[in-house]
Amino acid sequence: MALPYPSYSPETSWQFGITGVWYFHTSKQCQQFSDLNFDMGYTLNRQWYINANSRIYFNTKTRWFLDTYLSAKHYPDLFFGTTNNIDSVYNPAIRYTANFIDLQARPNFYITTHWLAGANIRLRYENSQLNTTEPQTAQYCPPVLGGRAQRAEGVNNSQLSTLNCQQLTQNGFGENFFLGLGANISYDTRSNNYYPLHGLFFKTTITYYQQIPIGRQETFNSQLSTFNFQLDLRHYMPLYKELILAWNFRSECAVGGDVPFQLLPTIGGQDLVRGIRQNKFKDNTLFALQAELRIPIWRFLKGAVFGSVGDVYNYNHWQWTTPKIGYGAGLRACIHQAKTNIRFDVARQNYSNNWSFYFTVKEAF
Repeated sequence: MALPYPSYSPETSWQFGITGVWYFHTSKQCQQFSDLNFDMGYTLNRQWYINANSRIYFNTKTRWFLDTYLSAKHYPDLFFGTTNNIDSVYNPAIRYTANFIDLQARPNFYITTHWLAGANIRLRYENSQLNTTEPQTAQYCPPVLGGRAQRAEGVNNSQLSTLNCQQLTQNGFGENFFLGLGANISYDTRSNNYYPLHGLFFKTTITYYQQIPIGRQETFNSQLSTFNFQLDLRHYMPLYKELILAWNFRSECAVGGDVPFQLLPTIGGQDLVRGIRQNKFKDNTLFALQAELRIPIWRFLKGAVFGSVGDVYNYNHWQWTTPKIGYGAGLRACIHQAKTNIRFDVARQNYSNNWSFYFTVKEAF
């Protein structure tokens, strides 16, 4: 099936696109649904994207499946710095444009009925450049090579070429190639991958990234190596028939000499602490907890009420701030017997009175 759709989020403004999915069984003996998904769209922020991902189950003597992900984007965005303090984010934020191609492959093997082990392979090319043609006042100059954020009062983006800010390589600005290699182990007793009615899911992942600057003298540098650790725990508890209480705990840590901003953990967006703008708060450590009450309404229609709390921190310079809290409600419409839902959420947060709207396919967790 394929559907045209509009959506709105703080990161994109209104966007218009098409999304499609194909569900199938690889064989009569394989009971799990395999899927091929794609979506493409254009936003009023002049962003465009093409995404394709799949999960293919193979029914062999050694049971395994392959997750793949391919994305190409032209993405003008805002850089707010690396902080969890609302008073320390760049205001106004610094405008930049990212063009990238991201390819990921994750084969997973069943060790037992519920335990799995897998590998991660990631190739990412990205060219992120400051928008120096737009004269807007920026209160901070982003981190330059060899140091963290530096004050530059009254500097506008058109003047950045006169500063060392043009050397923005430390945080991932410029042209870079990222190579990621990792491994994961997980435990899964969920009744369904897309809309579980009961069960437990746990996954921990470690990935090594090497950043390779393009067109610069030093292509390999230990300071440009990053280890990323992730933990994801989900539990689905039936309260009454299809009335489900689901909760999710996530943690992430990026360890390295000069971690590029693309690899720093961030909260916000359509899946984690909904209501917070994605990428506004970034740093090298993340903790988040979210819960959702999923309510049957009528046949294929369901509702949801959710809340979440989380924040990012710097493990070298720990600074406490009021955690970010997101809350809201939404509707779900089942579109396939694999229990895939179209999801519409409305969310708010504790740092402003703005509403955020999310329209997408599949659950947040």
